[in-house]
Amino acid sequence: MNTKTQPISDSIVQEIINLDNISILELDKEEIISLFKSNGVLLFRGFDVDTNLFKEFTNLLSIDFRNYAGGAFSRRVINGDQTLLSVNDFKSEIKLHGEMYYQQNIPLMLWFFCANPPLEDGETTVCDGRQFFNEINSSTKELFSKVKEADEILVAITRFSTDVISGGYQRAESIDTSYNTDGMTALYDAIVDAQNRLINETGTGYMQQLIDNGTTTQAAILIFTDGMNNHSKSSASDAYKALVYLKKSEVPVIFVAFGNDAVTEAKTLGVADKNIIFIDTDHADTASLGAKLKEVLQIASKSVVSMSKSVGGTVDAGLFSV
Repeated sequence: MNTKTQPISDSIVQEIINLDNISILELDKEEIISLFKSNGVLLFRGFDVDTNLFKEFTNLLSIDFRNYAGGAFSRRVINGDQTLLSVNDFKSEIKLHGEMYYQQNIPLMLWFFCANPPLEDGETTVCDGRQFFNEINSSTKELFSKVKEADEILVAITRFSTDVISGGYQRAESIDTSYNTDGMTALYDAIVDAQNRLINETGTGYMQQLIDNGTTTQAAILIFTDGMNNHSKSSASDAYKALVYLKKSEVPVIFVAFGNDAVTEAKTLGVADKNIIFIDTDHADTASLGAKLKEVLQIASKSVVSMSKSVGGTVDAGLFSV
């Protein structure tokens, strides 16, 4: 079979070049496995591959594909397959990182498919983690060895105006807090989306994945709204059912109501009075607004702690959907 194999780094990458226009499905499976075990990274170049062929090829060599959950990157699902996604939003570069290393059970293998090669400067950074660790100085290694697993609070923001834009769960200090309002509001869509991404009947929500991976997790959803909804595909009934599902799943929902219309909307959706925080937009100043928001976070935190005590034990991760 007319292919050429050559190293393109000193230690971890082997390039497999198609010299005779063969199908990637014709490659010797055992030889690929052997090369992968020896090198850790394989680059297939010169093969005519589309998305369907990519999936067929990877299914020959891997099992138990996982969807992307909880990360900070905005990734687009390809062809409705939750395990096949764009790397990013096509606008920003991604620095070297461990893929989904915040999960207790991390992915053991990654597959990448370059559908549209860039004209210049296109690259994917890979690193031999063992070699990297071996080469850092002893004081840094000691620092890593002393780091203890600590409770973490991760936050995801869903912005809803003309479109519902949801970010991944990440540390609060990493959250982009910039926001521009416009004339449309998809409140019901945002509620349904936040519920589905956190916990759902198919078991694919981020909270469920953390629990399945052995991480004790509690969550809360905070809704900040003036009560306006004029651009949702979901109905009030859909939003109500989402909130009921969250309540049954012991996920507290805190409704931050900016004005009386928002209070009315919260009650219409079945939110308990104790979980409605009213902010008088006619008389609120910056100081009082800040105090109210601090109160909101305290209530949400207490709700999560209360839920964790009800199930016993400690919480390894707290999730806030905002």
